[in-house]
Amino acid sequence: MAPTRREELDPERGAPESPGGSVDTDGEATAADELARCREDVSKDSRRVVDLVSEIHTLLEARGSELGSDVADVHRRLLATRQSLTLALDRLTRACDGLVATSPVAPQPLIGATARFTFADIVGRSSALKRRLVLAEAAARSDSCVLITGESGTGKELFAQAIHNAGPRARGPFVALNCAAVPRDHLEGELFGYAEAARSGQTARPGKLEQARGGTLLLDEIGDLPVSLQTRVLRVLNEGVTQRLGNSTDIELDCRVVATTNRDLSIDVAHGQFVQELYFHLRVIHIDLPPLRERTDDIAALAEHFLDLYSERLGKAVRTAAPDVMDALLRYPWPGNVRELEQLVEAEVNAAAPGQTTVLDIPVAVVQGLGMPRRVPTATASVPPVPRAFEPPMTAADSGRFAVTATGPVKTMSESEKELLVAALTAHRGNIPSVARALGVSRGTVYNKMKKFGLDPADFRF
Repeated sequence: MAPTRREELDPERGAPESPGGSVDTDGEATAADELARCREDVSKDSRRVVDLVSEIHTLLEARGSELGSDVADVHRRLLATRQSLTLALDRLTRACDGLVATSPVAPQPLIGATARFTFADIVGRSSALKRRLVLAEAAARSDSCVLITGESGTGKELFAQAIHNAGPRARGPFVALNCAAVPRDHLEGELFGYAEAARSGQTARPGKLEQARGGTLLLDEIGDLPVSLQTRVLRVLNEGVTQRLGNSTDIELDCRVVATTNRDLSIDVAHGQFVQELYFHLRVIHIDLPPLRERTDDIAALAEHFLDLYSERLGKAVRTAAPDVMDALLRYPWPGNVRELEQLVEAEVNAAAPGQTTVLDIPVAVVQGLGMPRRVPTATASVPPVPRAFEPPMTAADSGRFAVTATGPVKTMSESEKELLVAALTAHRGNIPSVARALGVSRGTVYNKMKKFGLDPADFRF
C-alpha cells in the first residue's frame, strides 16, 4: 500500500534516490493537509540552513587542513537540505496550480472600476426628468437588465452609475465597455477574455464579464456590437455562464448588465441589425432619457450648476449669467444636449477675467445656432481709433496713411491710451475678453495697460 506521507528527508541519511519524483498522498488527503505538511518540511529545512550557515562560518574562520572531513560532512548535509527544500517548493507549486485550475474566476481588483456619480449628481427639476428618476431609482433596487436610451450627451452613463451606486451591488466594481470605441476584432476578447495558450504565447486574461463579478457591467453603445457577438452575449445572459476564448470551462456570470445606446434598437431589429431576443432581454427596464430641448426648465439650473463647478475647479468667481445670455441659452436647441451646455459653460469660465462674476457675452455657438447677428457693442462707434501703443510698430509704408489735425491741445500718447482704455472698459462693463476684441489686441495687453494705469475692471461692472 502506498504510504500516506512522503518519507521525511533526513540529512544524516543522505539525499533521496529520486529527488524529482512525485509525492505520494492518500486519496482522502485535502489541500489543507498537504499545505500543513509542506509548511512543516520547509520550517525544518529552514532551521537546518541556519545551522549550516553557522557551521560554515566557523569552518571559514578556522581554515585548517585538518577540517577536510568536517567540510565534506557539511557539504553533504547542505546538498541534502537543498534537495529537500526543492521538493517542498515543488509540492507547494503543484498545490497552487491546482487552486488556479479549480478557480478560473479570480480577477484582480481593477483600477478605476468605480462609479463616481449618484442620483444626487443629476441636476434638474423638470417633470420629464423626474419621471425618469423615479424609474431609475426603482431599477437600482432590482437586479434585472436595464436599457438606457437617448441622444448623445443626455447623461446615459450618469444614470447607469447612479443606478449602480444606489443598488445592492454598489460595493462591487463598475466596469464599462464602449462597444463603439473598441475595434471589432478585439471586442470578443474584451468581453470574454482569453485563456492561456502556451503555443501562441497568449497569457490568461479575464474579460469584462469576469472583471465585473459582484458588480455592474455597462455595455455602452451596445447598438454598435456586431450581430455575431450579440448572439453570444444573449447566450451568456440566458445561461448565466461565460467562457474565455480558447477554453471550454464554464465561468459563472455574477454581474448586473446595463446597456446604453443613442440608436433606436427597435428599428435596428426590424432591419436585422440587432438580435430581437437580446433586445427583449435588455429592455426589461427601459429608461429613455429626453433631450435637453425638451427639458427647458432644467437649463438654468444646469448652467448655474456648471458655473459653480468650473469656477471652483478653475479658481474663478463666475456664478451667474446676464439676463440676455440666459434668454439665449433657453432658446438654443442644444443638439449636443447637457454635454454641450457643460462644455460651453466651461469655455466661458475659462475666458472670464479675474474677479468677473457674471457671463456677459452670449457664446458664439449659441449666436450662430440661433441665427443671431453677432452682437457689436453700442459704444464701439464712439471709441477712438486704437492708439499706436496697442498695435505693432508703424512701418514706413504706413506713415502716409496717417495725418494729424490739431484742433486743440495735443494729448500725450499715455493720456490717449488711458482715455481709450477707460472708454472701452466702460462700454463693455469691465469684461476683458470683450474689451480685447473691441480694441483688436490680446487680453494680456489689456491687463498690462490696466496695471500701468492703475485700473481695476471691477470698477466698471455695474
